[in-house]
Amino acid sequence: MVANLPNVSCKQSKRGWNQECTFNDWRIEIDAGGCSAKKGAYGKVYIDDEAAVMLQRSLPPSQPDVEAKLKDGQFVCVAATARGSTGSEPQWYYVMAIPVRSVKACAAKSFCAKPGDLPIEWMRSTSGQRCRVNARGRYVGDCAAGWVKAKEFGEFSMGL
Repeated sequence: MVANLPNVSCKQSKRGWNQECTFNDWRIEIDAGGCSAKKGAYGKVYIDDEAAVMLQRSLPPSQPDVEAKLKDGQFVCVAATARGSTGSEPQWYYVMAIPVRSVKACAAKSFCAKPGDLPIEWMRSTSGQRCRVNARGRYVGDCAAGWVKAKEFGEFSMGL
């Protein structure tokens, strides 16, 4: 999904390796598991003093093009990380808001359930199809996805 974003260019050095992508001076690492119900890395978005976390369609220095706004504690999966050309720490995460119940490993974990699925404030029109898992384990429908600042995201230990 990240490789299909405007102005992101990707290559795969060797068969079976993760894609290496770039956008301006950003190095983007795509999670091999991506966002799927079978595997992936999960976490929640966090807000310090703003009303909502903005899911942006592109990285700086592009003008912010907000896909949706998420509430504090929204459960998400991670599709990619972006690092500056010289930095080693992730500065942005590409996340997707997904239904908590779609991740079987979350079933018995209280940190997954609270606060649970939260309402999403869309900044574009949607199809009206709720985000859900298809037969192949991929998320389809209106699944809010975009870039969030690293300080606005917390990954669960070991991905979950």
